[in-house]
Amino acid sequence: MYEKDLDFASIYSSCKQKVVNGFYVVEVYFYKEGKLFILQGSMRKLLFWKVLWSRLGTKLLFSTTCHPQIDGQTKIVNRSLSIMIRAVLKGNPKSWDEYLLHIEFGYNKVVHKTTKISPFEAVYLHERIKMQIQQQTKRYAKYNNKDKKDMIFKEGDWVWLHLQK
Repeated sequence: MYEKDLDFASIYSSCKQKVVNGFYVVEVYFYKEGKLFILQGSMRKLLFWKVLWSRLGTKLLFSTTCHPQIDGQTKIVNRSLSIMIRAVLKGNPKSWDEYLLHIEFGYNKVVHKTTKISPFEAVYLHERIKMQIQQQTKRYAKYNNKDKKDMIFKEGDWVWLHLQK
């Protein structure tokens, strides 16, 4: 990072052996008077966020909602939250951050149709959710299969096959 910068390459290389005007190098990091010296730019932001989140005991993963590796559930949650934010703000978009905690609390307390419990409760009630999902799946299957006939064919039976274009 420092060796490729035109302004600091010469200072960085001379500071590898000794202290020069308060600048010195420890491992690959550049320090000035005991403080980490990071050049302006995206690398500075990246290091800042990595250090901050590691101090908080959290692993930081960078991603966006438009990236293909994000699953459908994340898109649904993001869409739901944006609808809730728009409904709460009612034309006052500058104060959205003031309402975010209330919106998050509201989202986590809403009872889901399939699980019959809120996302907040889902963290602690895994077995109950599994049973609710199985029951809901049976209800969906019963509703969707009510007009279907069970047809059992044997080898050699003739069937009419209709392929739509």
